[in-house]
Amino acid sequence: HAQHLLNAVGSLRTVAMRFAHAPDPVRAIDEAFSAALNELLSDVLAFPPHRLIETTRMAFLPWAPLGQLASESETTPAHAELLALIALAATQSTIGEMPDPQPQQMSHFVSKAAGQLTRLLELSQLRAVAAADPTDRLLMISLRLQASQVFIRHSSYSDFAQETVIQLLDGHEEVRKALVAELGFDANDAFAVLRACHDAQVENLNSRAEHFAEVLNTTSRPQSTTVSDKDRDTFRRAFMRLFEPETNGSTVGLEEVAKSGGISCGRTKVVCERFRLDLGTATPADVVRSFMSGGNPLRRWPLIVTSDERMMLVHDAGIVDAVKENLEQHLKGSPAWSAYAMHRGSLLEARTHAALDRVLPGAVHKDGFEYYMPANEGELTQGDPSRYTKRVEGDHLVVLDDVALIVEDKAVALSALSKGGKSQRIRTDLTGIITR
Repeated sequence: HAQHLLNAVGSLRTVAMRFAHAPDPVRAIDEAFSAALNELLSDVLAFPPHRLIETTRMAFLPWAPLGQLASESETTPAHAELLALIALAATQSTIGEMPDPQPQQMSHFVSKAAGQLTRLLELSQLRAVAAADPTDRLLMISLRLQASQVFIRHSSYSDFAQETVIQLLDGHEEVRKALVAELGFDANDAFAVLRACHDAQVENLNSRAEHFAEVLNTTSRPQSTTVSDKDRDTFRRAFMRLFEPETNGSTVGLEEVAKSGGISCGRTKVVCERFRLDLGTATPADVVRSFMSGGNPLRRWPLIVTSDERMMLVHDAGIVDAVKENLEQHLKGSPAWSAYAMHRGSLLEARTHAALDRVLPGAVHKDGFEYYMPANEGELTQGDPSRYTKRVEGDHLVVLDDVALIVEDKAVALSALSKGGKSQRIRTDLTGIITR
């Protein structure tokens, strides 16, 4: 991974040097970006999008046996997501049935597309730097926030993160009832449906792999020097079914998801509609620019649905964030928002207390304590704490021997605009989170 990071930095520097002496670097980068995207699109339009997404998933995502962790540095979830969004945006206006690709045609394209996607990502990163205001004191924070939105999918362990989101959204009965009344499902239902969709896709992949293994064992005859045309055709079809399956083999149906998740078809359908991706009239250029500025629609709407209501996920790494961001966004316009905000703060304080208790055994805790601070410059100058008149509240006071820790909890988060690198909103959010 260290070598991959060095290679990535070196590659970006090489790209940057191509535009270093251009009269208008931003314009030159835009022209190179358009050319690179058009080159990619010329091939993307030849393939049914959902079949292409499945082939991309198999090529770009790290697979591993159950219970093991896979690690792959050459491609990332960002590559798979970006190609999926480009394919969907490019083909959503296509009329009529698309011709079936030739055997292995999609696989050959996907192997080539990795480099093309990397070029688009590099050009987009470079443009953000070239177009930035060098006097902006929040520039580095802005660029890093954008990059984290583009490339990072797990900021914490997903199982612990899911547990936290369920406690947030379903742990307060008023909030949970509001979600069910207003949306038709709660957070547990959302996780069950989205996880079931992923599990069903993995099961489909495993079934295709098992079928291919059976065909391979059947058609392989060690003592024979010839292979019949029938065996060769059977092998070819099994091979294509595994790596370039038809749309029905790449996607799963509503009833299949409902059965796997243990949720009724009616509630499953409501969840799917809530998390269904809709690109509207966005063009491939629109989705790439939005993606690179932190506006990845798959973060909130990860479910890709076909015209005949079959569905798929690009991967399962974004499920936790999707449930939290999607349902929190709804709650902001709900009468239950105040109850949710209070519950969120209380949960954070309880979590913080428990964490400090583990790392500081024997400490004395005081939560939600009040104290006085100077109300004006005069009281501050006097320096007599007994004369301070402004009463404030602290979240945690922890005393261990002769050491005292004062801890402030912040249950709020950066807004979507901040995560997208908007400097003014970053300033506003940080002021609210830290100063206030």
